[in-house]
Amino acid sequence: MMTEEPFKTVSEVFAPTNFTAPATRALVEQCGTPFAFGYDKQLASRILELQHDIRMLKTCRNSNRPVNRLPAEVLSHIFLILFWTVQAEAAENQKVFWIYATHVCRQWRAVALGCAALWCDFAFDMHGELMRTILPRSKNLPISVSLKCDGATDMEALGEVLSHTTRICHLDLSSAGCDLPSYSLALELMGSSAPLLTTLSVSYATLMEEERLPENWLKGGLPALKYLKLKNFELDWARVPFSPALTTLHLEQSDSTNPDFAEMLQTFRGLPLLENLILCGKFPQDGFQPRMKPMTFSYLKHLSLTGWGHLIGNFLLGIRVPKTTFIDITFNGEHEWTSEVNACVASIRELWRDDPLEWAKDSLEFINFTAVANSHLNFAFRFDDVPEALDWEHHDNPHLNINFLFSSPGSPDLEFLSSFREHFNLNSLSMLHYTNNSHLACRSVLEEFFAHLPILHSIAFWGCDMSDFLHILDDDPACAVTQPSEEGSAVNSTAVTPCFPALHLLKIEDQHFKGNRIDTIIRVLGKRPKGHGIAFLSIHDCANIDEMDAERIKEALPDLDSFDWSKKDLQDELEF
Repeated sequence: MMTEEPFKTVSEVFAPTNFTAPATRALVEQCGTPFAFGYDKQLASRILELQHDIRMLKTCRNSNRPVNRLPAEVLSHIFLILFWTVQAEAAENQKVFWIYATHVCRQWRAVALGCAALWCDFAFDMHGELMRTILPRSKNLPISVSLKCDGATDMEALGEVLSHTTRICHLDLSSAGCDLPSYSLALELMGSSAPLLTTLSVSYATLMEEERLPENWLKGGLPALKYLKLKNFELDWARVPFSPALTTLHLEQSDSTNPDFAEMLQTFRGLPLLENLILCGKFPQDGFQPRMKPMTFSYLKHLSLTGWGHLIGNFLLGIRVPKTTFIDITFNGEHEWTSEVNACVASIRELWRDDPLEWAKDSLEFINFTAVANSHLNFAFRFDDVPEALDWEHHDNPHLNINFLFSSPGSPDLEFLSSFREHFNLNSLSMLHYTNNSHLACRSVLEEFFAHLPILHSIAFWGCDMSDFLHILDDDPACAVTQPSEEGSAVNSTAVTPCFPALHLLKIEDQHFKGNRIDTIIRVLGKRPKGHGIAFLSIHDCANIDEMDAERIKEALPDLDSFDWSKKDLQDELEF
């Protein structure tokens, strides 16, 4: 039996050797001398000198060896840097190529096999034989599993890896291709607790209605779990392994089985640190009851909800969020819910009512309507009077994003805008942007909601038809009033308020000018009443405009403070 070596005495530690340099010996002999002037400073200086000498000697030793004879710790460090670099920069199907560097010679292979940290990542589409080979090489270090699975994935080998549950710190299973596998065999081999697990993501590329989490899966404890994502399979609420440490929760499935409202709220009360909540099709089917106390997410930074309008509106009644939370809502589903839109908007307005932050958050500064081709219409809202203490994201980014699918029955988007005006103040709106061909750039919407706002000073059209906007300006009665003559007999035009009275900046981008469009722009902007003229005009990336047109605009609108323009590079359109 091995005996433990006793600690050395002080006298043994201080005993000099034949190799002790005189400078070191002199300092050691002064140890314990009272009031030795500058002793500590001399010791520190001598230590630095010796450390420098050691570094020089190690460098000489390393430089004097062939590359294949580098010290094992140096070569291991090089392998690890290579591994991390490849993982960060290489394409997914090339992330295992770092292994070829270990095949240079026997010495390098031996060093690599002895470096357990090199064999702790199971990534991309690793085949079963490789998983079984590297698992013992990782020894007892924490492991990370990030696999893109398909029909060829060896689930038994994956199960062997996942059976080391107490060592797993990161688990991300996703699917690729058409032949989607079942993870059930591998997941069932996991233990009951994963003390090191911080990230857990299990998702399928498309909905797998027959797939479910194993019963009592990981119910033994996930004390470190901060990120949980479960997507596109049957989610039984009772089987989801929630953890009180969660900061991100992402649940996405069909609307087949959902928890009761009270059960969902009770679960959320056990997640006090949640910062990001993403729910898609995972909402309570029963209605919110007045006796239920709404759940307040005190630290929530991002809230993203996707589902049927009436289900989302009902869910919003049961939660409260800080005023600083960024909110993204996508309404989908095939059911008509126009009659419930107003209640949904009212629920949004109530979300942050309990937050004492000195920010009213009831007036708009900016709206952007974006039409995403063949997909959805996005409303991006930024509220006014953002407190200076908040970060740049709150000053620059939309605080509320609302999305409507083009396939939505009825006109919930228009109803939403009408209800939004009832619950929020649009009179503070100063910027209005249209991106792509949004049908909300039509004359009826512009005239009803925006043409008479008092401080709307900036309007931009990016790839969006602005014909109706120009028609409104052209037909504006205030622009048709005769200007006063020298005798003062004519009606004073300043007595009539024009449409878009505060407008002084107009941006036009990615347009195809047809016919007399440039003449129309000159005419409608040129007859704006005094005090309501456009000061800044920007025309960029537009087709059918050239230097002569730009000169015409500058000559016809001499009161412009700024005019900048550029034409579209047609070569961009020819590239495929």
